[in-house]
Amino acid sequence: MSDKYILFMRGLVRESRHWGHHLDNYGKILAPIKPITLEIPGNGQYYKQKSFTSIEENVDFLRECLFEIIPKGSKLGIVAYSLGGMIGAQWLEKYPQDFSKAMLINTSFKGICPVHYRLQISSLLQLLITRFSTDPEKRERGIYKIVSNCPEKENETVKLWTEIAKSAPVSTANAIRQIFAAFKFTPKLKKPPVPTMIVASKGDRMCNYRCGEKIANHWNCPIRLHPWGGHELYHDDPEWLGKVLKEWFEDL
Repeated sequence: MSDKYILFMRGLVRESRHWGHHLDNYGKILAPIKPITLEIPGNGQYYKQKSFTSIEENVDFLRECLFEIIPKGSKLGIVAYSLGGMIGAQWLEKYPQDFSKAMLINTSFKGICPVHYRLQISSLLQLLITRFSTDPEKRERGIYKIVSNCPEKENETVKLWTEIAKSAPVSTANAIRQIFAAFKFTPKLKKPPVPTMIVASKGDRMCNYRCGEKIANHWNCPIRLHPWGGHELYHDDPEWLGKVLKEWFEDL
């Protein structure tokens, strides 16, 4: 029997290490399915590269990277987060043969979701202001206060994020390129060609959970709503998300 994989995709100015220890835990929950990660230009191992200004360019780049680490034809699912959710939707549209199942978390699409729900203005302004801070710890703490609803985890998480920011800093120019790509992305999909679940957090201050509801209604696909989690749902309530992942992908 061939190996099964789930591709975990991060979002805006984030990289694989931002999953922290949660990815290892999800690997145990999903076993024998193997979690894998990829990063877009401008983030992580590619932080010195210029970010693309279109979602489609990211898809083509990531697909090439994907089939360097797993064989074509492998049974594959995708868990795509925020900006990663847009990449996931474009990937499903352009290369539907690559995936057997999908989950999109805290994401939004132009043409389906109103602009004031997609990136809430106050949070977007706060995010942009933090980008201009020259102190990585201060910048990451500012981001944390926007994307998480768990103040008790703040110091530990900000320490990790600061270490990541120092080792692979995302430039403000690349952050703007990624935001531009996200804002202009409009999926053509009437409905994904594979079973797809939408997950959204009611406490998300970056992307209103109603975006998830609108996508699920537009695509006529299942949705799970978390009652209080922030944008970083995997961090705020990893146990809840782990149960949802296991339930959705157990028959991959």
